[in-house]
Amino acid sequence: MRPARLMKVFVTRRIPPEGRAVLAGAADCEVEQWDSDEPIPRKELERGVAGAHGLLCLLTEQVDRTLLDAAGANLKVISTMSVGVDHLALDEIKKRGIRVGYTPDVLTDATAELAVSLLLTTSRRLPEAIEEVKNGEPGRPVPGLGQWPDCSCWTGCNNPGTTAYEPPSADPEELCDPAPHWQCHPRNPKHHVLVGGQQLAGWPERGANAQ
Repeated sequence: MRPARLMKVFVTRRIPPEGRAVLAGAADCEVEQWDSDEPIPRKELERGVAGAHGLLCLLTEQVDRTLLDAAGANLKVISTMSVGVDHLALDEIKKRGIRVGYTPDVLTDATAELAVSLLLTTSRRLPEAIEEVKNGEPGRPVPGLGQWPDCSCWTGCNNPGTTAYEPPSADPEELCDPAPHWQCHPRNPKHHVLVGGQQLAGWPERGANAQ
């Protein structure tokens, strides 16, 4: 009996080992891969896709009419390891009856987490604090904003504890104070707290759990 014809799958970049294992486990597929973490040159892409039944690409590869012509009539499936599909000529792909797969929503949580991390990094001035530690000056305070719509945080210099409280009613635009400063805690002079502006007026009376 003649062996069944293998379907060629061309992969345009190194992919995670889990994905590679799935492709390797497909007995009816012959996988060819551009073995690099860098984008594949256009000429190599056109050469590699020639005669392929499936194409696994990234958003750095422009899948246009020229590339589809280079692939030929065998191409039936295009999978892109990306959320967007702007690099795919969808109208032309649809005309040729080629199916498209992509990865929607895989970066939704990561994008939200990155946004929060950037907010915290900026408001707490982490880069400056890291540089102070690298320069051997960890005891020098680096003032930063800790203002949020529903709470404020004070971080002590001599005391690693943090005190949070609900601030007085204030206009939302006033919750970001451009001039925070360090001040001794009224109940413990060894404990410095970061305060700043009129929205923190009256904090000794409102600062629950203040030490």
